[in-house]
Amino acid sequence: MLVTIPDVKVYKSKKHRNRWVVEIWIAEDLFEYLCPFLYRDSFKENLNKHQFAVLFEIIKVFCSETTRKEFNIQQFLESQGPNLNGTKKKQIKDYFIRFLKEFQQEGKLQQQVFFPLLNTQSNPKSTCKINQLTSQHLSQPLVVFEIVNVKFI
Repeated sequence: MLVTIPDVKVYKSKKHRNRWVVEIWIAEDLFEYLCPFLYRDSFKENLNKHQFAVLFEIIKVFCSETTRKEFNIQQFLESQGPNLNGTKKKQIKDYFIRFLKEFQQEGKLQQQVFFPLLNTQSNPKSTCKINQLTSQHLSQPLVVFEIVNVKFI
């Protein structure tokens, strides 16, 4: 909720005694997104600082208008500060893998992961499945594709 709804105000209406007014500020990228509220509440569990940062980054990437979701994990790690040792970096990469696997199991992502920098005619290893991802894969940008199921009632 902290990501999608950063501010909520509730107050009694000055014009009408028996009415309450609720003002909700919503992140514009999420408000304009086709399916902003189709994801389970991943913030219910107690997340540590790095888990929260990873989940927040995933949600930011998911707010793009296309189904193509590109992650640059190395750039993300650099943004987390210079004090990350190798163990913490691997742990953060493992959080990315865990959350991507969860989204894939929930039917939000296609199975295939694409590595755009490895995509050459001579390199057949430019893809793998999400359940085969390892922390070594995350030393390069990766692309996943969202599955959007829109049902009209």
